[in-house]
Amino acid sequence: MIGPPARTLGIIPGSPDFAPLYERTIPQKDQLCGAFWGSLILSATGHAASQEEVALRAGSTLAEGDPVDWLPPGASPRVDYEATIPVAPDGSSAGTSAKGVAQSIEELSGGAWTVVPVAGPWNAEAVVTLVEVACAQAPECALIANLRTGHLWGSRPPARLLLDYLLGRPVEAPPPDWDCGHFLTIAACVGSPGGALVILRDTYPQLGWDGYHLQPSAAVARALERATDTRAGCSAPYRHLGPRPSPDGSGRRVSGCDTGTTAPPTEEVRIVLDLGRIGFFLLGGANQQGARERYLRGY
Repeated sequence: MIGPPARTLGIIPGSPDFAPLYERTIPQKDQLCGAFWGSLILSATGHAASQEEVALRAGSTLAEGDPVDWLPPGASPRVDYEATIPVAPDGSSAGTSAKGVAQSIEELSGGAWTVVPVAGPWNAEAVVTLVEVACAQAPECALIANLRTGHLWGSRPPARLLLDYLLGRPVEAPPPDWDCGHFLTIAACVGSPGGALVILRDTYPQLGWDGYHLQPSAAVARALERATDTRAGCSAPYRHLGPRPSPDGSGRRVSGCDTGTTAPPTEEVRIVLDLGRIGFFLLGGANQQGARERYLRGY
């Protein structure tokens, strides 16, 4: 054998009903990507809630205009709303804040779920470490990423390109399918000596393979950082089993689907892992094993 074998970094299965419900629910309703995930997480864990209920609780507003402006290629508009979602007075104030999505999940679950912001700065190692630790310590959680899609690869690259990437060979990144602020979830991560691919679960079946697509961890990090825009982040909903944390969080609204941060930037990635105590933990450093050993201490 030449070189070390490829290794799977981990899968985040979520609750047993999460993936089947996801397959039955996609695509999202127009401009409700954050509410889509809130509804899915709640419904899969015994707290049935529609996208509209989550959107109204989160303070979502819709932008006026041509649906083509906020849909990926091949997707059709879906405006079968079950309730009236307010229309924003101008495009710059439309959308859903990450803070609103978090609050709606907590409130509609009756306090059974706690949403913990996970802030950057983001790089490829931080993304991989986050997925690894979530898989090992809280496989029932859902990692909701709020990112800019224009920094991702196109969602259907040739298999040869993905294999070359995993082997560490030079590859040319396929152009992104679309460019907007978006909520999706992280399903898994697979790695090899050449790099790591993060498996994203999207809100449109036209993207990737029935909504699932593979992205280099560095591309996911750039999308979370939003490069020339602002820092974004992940949210990790956990079933509430102990004292509720009170993390500082901030959210902002920008145009269309372009939603804001889940938490102020910090020097390390933060995530709740000890479900019995619900406390913050720090992850950091290029050495992933060292990061786990060093920072898996609650405070």
